[in-house]
This record gives sequence, structure tokens and C-alpha cells, in this order.
Amino acid sequence: MKISLILLISSFTFAFNLIAQTTDLKKKASKEFNKNYTKFQIKGSGIGYNEVFLGDMTGDGKIDAVVYYALTPKDGGNAFLGNGIVVYANNNGIIKEVTAFKPNFRFIVKEIMDNKLHIIKLEYAKDDAPDFPSIETLKYFILKGNKLQESITY
Repeated sequence: MKISLILLISSFTFAFNLIAQTTDLKKKASKEFNKNYTKFQIKGSGIGYNEVFLGDMTGDGKIDAVVYYALTPKDGGNAFLGNGIVVYANNNGIIKEVTAFKPNFRFIVKEIMDNKLHIIKLEYAKDDAPDFPSIETLKYFILKGNKLQESITY
């Protein structure tokens, strides 16, 4: 009984610490992105949306951060002007920008798993309405040095 209780408390403590660490990492990545977001904008745009994804991108076993952002008109409106990501490496709780990636296609981030950034490339079919692309293609990117490179393997 005592051992079960100790294991339960240890598991709870581990889970609580992991949640606190990931929350802290998300806050740090958001703060870093917000300090430097203007370098990712294009003329007449603003950051309409951003989200932080966590996972090991560098292969060192530490949780890194990827900020996905979408650009919209600076003066209002919801037109899509572009999107991109910024990869931040985690070095014992200190994050540092490794690379930024702004492809020439529309995409959303799915997850980070097995040291790969999984994205869904979005393309328009002939009869698609504006802002509603229906063709989805999974793509995977790995970090090679300070560049994101498309991986041909899952």
C-alpha cells in the first residue's frame, strides 16, 4: 500500500513538473517571437495568428519550440497573406532561434514527432472557394544544422 502511494505521488509530481516545464517553454517561445516578429512580416501585413508547438527538433532529447504564424492585412481584414514557422532550440531552459521557414505554399502545422516537423500542405482544387483549399498533402521537415530540410521518409 505504501509503495503504491509513493509511486502515485511520484508519478503525479513528474507529470506536474512536465506540464510546468512545457507551459514555461511555450511562454518563452511566445515572448521571443513577439520581440522579433516584425522580421517575419511582409509589407502591409501583421501577425494574424500564432501558435507554439513543442517537441524535440534537434535530436538532443530536449523539448524545443516551433512557432507557427499566419500573416493578415495590417489594417484589418482576414485575407491570408502568407505563413511561416520559427524554430527555437531549448538549451537547458534557454531558447534560441535556430531558423525561420517561410515556404511559397500555404500549410498548417500538425505536430512534432520523432524529431520531425509534420505539416499539412494546403492547395486549391479547381472549384475551391477562396480561403478553403481542399487538397491536403502531408510533408515532413527535419532540422539539419540551422536549416529545415524536407524529409522524403516518414
